Amino acid sequence: MEETLNTAPEASNSQSKRKKKPARVSRRVAVFGTVVLVFAIIGVVATAIGITKVTTDIIENKSQKEMFKRTVFPLVILDPPAFDSIDKLDSRTILSAGIWDFIMFEDKSKYVKDDLGNMTVPDVDIEAHITKVFGKSAVIEHQELTDSEMQILYDPEGKVYMIPSAASMMSYVPRIEKVSRKGDEYTVTVGYVPSGPVWEGDINGQKYEPDADKFLNYILKKNGKDSYIITAVKDLPVDNSSSNKTESEDTSSAVSDASALPESSEAISSAPAVSSDISSK
Repeated sequence: MEETLNTAPEASNSQSKRKKKPARVSRRVAVFGTVVLVFAIIGVVATAIGITKVTTDIIENKSQKEMFKRTVFPLVILDPPAFDSIDKLDSRTILSAGIWDFIMFEDKSKYVKDDLGNMTVPDVDIEAHITKVFGKSAVIEHQELTDSEMQILYDPEGKVYMIPSAASMMSYVPRIEKVSRKGDEYTVTVGYVPSGPVWEGDINGQKYEPDADKFLNYILKKNGKDSYIITAVKDLPVDNSSSNKTESEDTSSAVSDASALPESSEAISSAPAVSSDISSK
């Protein structure tokens, strides 16, 4: 009888332990599930932030490239030789670039037009556009500009220009190929794409942008929050990494070819109806 009484508590303790084990397992599962849920939430938030950042970078990059395009546009139209600094650029080209920037980007509705469609523009307005393109260091010499297609008259007494409100088509439009940055200085590789009212297309009506005739590096400097000025235009450096040299007993030769730039994915939809070059060459 004693053995029966003694074993009864042991059986009760064993059953109690068995009941406690499932409770402990449930708590562990709950903790593990909570940890997994927390990491899942963190992952979702991180992914959302990453997608937002990538989208923002794409938008900002596109906006910046458009700003670069607007900055270099007047000088691409004129197509001057490369120069190391603005003081090496002739005064007629500087003035022409300011006038082209005015023609393309200024609100011309506020200017009075004569019977021939010419606008009377104060020279200080052109100075503002020259400063916008080249900065305050540009030397400005007001003068008359003429070429075979367009004539810009200047009245030194009234300090006004007579600028046509409409002009013919330009020779080149810029295409931004590559951008590198060092501090506030940007090296922008610009493709000179021939302008035309209609670009090449196939029988299905799909239009194709023509290849650039040449490429130049524009050195731009940030000027304020969302503006840039041109400080130099340089020829592309020759890439000698792909050159092959062979030697023989009688002759030796070396051939070095500049590596071709990659084709840009950004297409320019259309070119404004303005003239080719008003600077004298």
